[in-house]
Amino acid sequence: MDMKRERNRERRSGTRVRSILTCGVLTGVMVLSACGAAAGTAASSAAAQTPAEKTADETVSTAEVESDAEASLVSDNDKTSESAQLSGDSEGASGSVSSEEEDSTGETSAELDLSHDYSGEIKSKVASTATHSATLQEELRKIQKLSEQYDEVFSAAQAQVELNFVAEWSYELWDDELNSLWGRFRESAPQSTVDRVLKEQRNWNAMKKEAVILNIGPAEDGGSMYPMLESGYLKGITKNRVYLLAEELAAVRNERFTMPEKDIYGTYVDNQGTGEIYSSLVLRQGWENDNEALISIHRTGSLCGTFSERGKGTLAFVSDDKKTEGIITIDGWKGASFEVTKAEAGNGFQPGDTFRFEFVL
Repeated sequence: MDMKRERNRERRSGTRVRSILTCGVLTGVMVLSACGAAAGTAASSAAAQTPAEKTADETVSTAEVESDAEASLVSDNDKTSESAQLSGDSEGASGSVSSEEEDSTGETSAELDLSHDYSGEIKSKVASTATHSATLQEELRKIQKLSEQYDEVFSAAQAQVELNFVAEWSYELWDDELNSLWGRFRESAPQSTVDRVLKEQRNWNAMKKEAVILNIGPAEDGGSMYPMLESGYLKGITKNRVYLLAEELAAVRNERFTMPEKDIYGTYVDNQGTGEIYSSLVLRQGWENDNEALISIHRTGSLCGTFSERGKGTLAFVSDDKKTEGIITIDGWKGASFEVTKAEAGNGFQPGDTFRFEFVL
């Protein structure tokens, strides 16, 4: 509720929006530039704490999973028509969706209309896509196309407060698809399989908040652009979960399904089968298009540096202080590993140390 009041205050004051936008851009550079201080600090903090020492605020998911296995894996985002708030309509935008909009193959609106109920439209199109797809592979191709269509429409946003809203809508599409897949998976999979996947999903939900901090830093350091960065990151990891759950559902149906090639960029963690991040490996493209790696190892230490591709899923890592080197190996959707090849005495790492990150966010 506090965030919604803040957004309304920004909308009413153009001067304030421009001021916050300027500060937000500068803050964003600090967070996203070479191994930003905020993300590095978060990684170091995570490595220094044991799971028992972590506060509830660091581990509670933004979308709680109900204890009943019949519940939805990802709660519907409580969007009280944020587009209506932006346009000044306190009663909310109309939730009606035309028959043309219900057709998943139909085109989205060509122009951005911030008073439109995009949340309702997206939910309807996601449901229609599932109904009108013969296979899961076809369904996800359509969802990807739909995502690209909305991103094109949303690219018309200019002010930061508008960018924050459209980024959230873009994330909602994959969130809705995840819920849609879970409903079908829950109804068709054996109970033992449902229990296994439900446990994995609960762990994923519990780790999301900390993963956001590891990647883009804490909200208090992000300025007015933070909601946009957060939604962008959540969209990416939710899309990953969509494909992983679709693969599980395809196996239950005995249906052929091909996973897309895993991008090397992403977040890999060692959660030891829990909802806690013990160790993490973050691979991302830096502000100046360099390849950055943030490595945080439980009870050992943290490293910040760059990597270069060596082929066949291997990356050569060099820490920023040049004191530690190693090899990062990416095993597709199965995770990653880091082997130390060079380390100066006293930094907590030893040549030959190998660390596994088997959970892909």
